[in-house]
Amino acid sequence: NLYILVILFCVVAVRDVVIYYAELCLVSYEMVKFCPSLLAASAVYTAQNVLKSEERQYNWSKLLKHHSGYTESQLM
Repeated sequence: NLYILVILFCVVAVRDVVIYYAELCLVSYEMVKFCPSLLAASAVYTAQNVLKSEERQYNWSKLLKHHSGYTESQLM
């Protein structure tokens, strides 16, 4: 389930933004061809980059890579 993957991958501070991006994927028929894990990881990656600021720096950590199975370059 896409929502379970989102909850597992994301930090609490970005969860609402991640869920927003994930829901955008669910209403687009073109996204059916992608694995839910890729959509969830992409939503987390996008939210982290949108919310990046000088005070708070997010990055695609080894832990996120391990649990999602995707490298940063696969999500771009």
